[in-house]
Amino acid sequence: MRRIACVFLPLLLAHALLMQCAVAAEMASNSETVAAAQMLHKAAQYGSQIRTLRAEFVQEKRMSLLSRPLTSNGYFCLKRRDDATGSHGKHALGDSLLWGYTHPLASGFIFKNGQGALWDGSPDNCRPADKEGRMLMTAVLQHMIDWVRLNPAMLQSSYHIICPDPNLPELHLTPVRHSFFSKMEVLFSADFSRVLRLTFVEPNGDSVRISFKNIYINEPLPDHCNTYLLQDTVGD
Repeated sequence: MRRIACVFLPLLLAHALLMQCAVAAEMASNSETVAAAQMLHKAAQYGSQIRTLRAEFVQEKRMSLLSRPLTSNGYFCLKRRDDATGSHGKHALGDSLLWGYTHPLASGFIFKNGQGALWDGSPDNCRPADKEGRMLMTAVLQHMIDWVRLNPAMLQSSYHIICPDPNLPELHLTPVRHSFFSKMEVLFSADFSRVLRLTFVEPNGDSVRISFKNIYINEPLPDHCNTYLLQDTVGD
């Protein structure tokens, strides 16, 4: 009997320990999810008030084959239409976005009234986007709009969202469906009024990190933005 007890007691203890770990993991997961929902709600309150948004950015592309990231600098301007409706599809039609790289090459894209175009040198030099270009524009525009017109219910239906550290205003999102990235990390300002950094981690481990600075909300857009965003069609 003692021999049997000696065999089963460690098994019972191990099983109890595993159950405790599973419960603790589930509680931690629930805590991370609750904290994420609270953060989304705070950010959504600020996002609903945004009418214009502009910022400068630094984009870093990290690849396993390169020892140093590929770095680009640029700016973007976003103008929201007051009559844009609540559906995600209408957001893309109602909002206008000018995205420009200034270094190493002047280039970018512009999207408004449901039309998109790439440009080189200046937004005056627009050209129709090919399939790859349209995918790029759609991806950037979609995620910019997602974090301005923040809809917590929509995001929670599209991503598994956690807050890894309740003391840090950062969310980690894993797509529930196939996407060009396997994880997205979003860092907010301390008051959740703006996004400071977006990081897209690709399935192969490569990543794109976009850090924003000089962020202006609901202030008049500069001429180089208004000139193109106020036109009726792309390329006019």
